[in-house]
Amino acid sequence: KVSTNANLRNAATDTLRALLLCLKERADEATLDEHVKNMTGSVLENIRTSSSAQMGGLVALRLLAQIFPLTLRDAEYSAICTAALDLSSSKNVLVRGEAFELVAEMAGLDPQQFAETYLARWTTMLIDLITRREKERGMAIQALRHTIDALGEHFSPSAGPVTLTLRQLLVAKGSGSLTLRRGSITEEDQIV
Repeated sequence: KVSTNANLRNAATDTLRALLLCLKERADEATLDEHVKNMTGSVLENIRTSSSAQMGGLVALRLLAQIFPLTLRDAEYSAICTAALDLSSSKNVLVRGEAFELVAEMAGLDPQQFAETYLARWTTMLIDLITRREKERGMAIQALRHTIDALGEHFSPSAGPVTLTLRQLLVAKGSGSLTLRRGSITEEDQIV
C-alpha cells in the first residue's frame, strides 16, 4: 500500500513534469533557456538554504535534466552535481534515494566531465555503502548500475575497485557471512 505522502509526491512530480513539457512546447528557445536557468538557480538556492526543500528540489532538478538536458548541462552542471553528491549522504532515506537518481542522470548528461570530476568521489561513497551499511547495500548497488549505464566506457577508472568490492560481496554472501573487508583493496585497485 502506497502512503498518502508518496501519492502526493508522485502527483506533484507528474504535475511538474506536465508543466515543464508545456513550457518546452510553447516557449521560444531563448526564453526557454532563460526560464530553465532561472528555475535551476532558484532550486539550487532553496536546496542550500532549506532542508525541507531538498526532496522537492532534487525531483525538480531531475525533471529539468530529463526534459532540458542541453540547457541544464550548460547552465549549472557543476553546481547540480555537487548538490546531488552532497545530498546523497543525507540522513533522510528519501532525499538520499532521489539524490542517487539525480547523480546518475547528471552522469549521463556529460559522461566525460562526470568521470573526470565526480566519479572518484561517487564511487568511493558507493563502495563505502556497499561494504559498511547492509540496509543500504541494495540502493548503492542499484545506483552503481545506473552510473555504469550512464557513463559507459568512462566508468573504467573505477572498474577495478568496484569489481573487487562486488566480488568480495558475492564471496561473503556465498559463505553465509556479509562482512566485507574494506581494507583489502590493494593500491593498484584504488580509484584514480
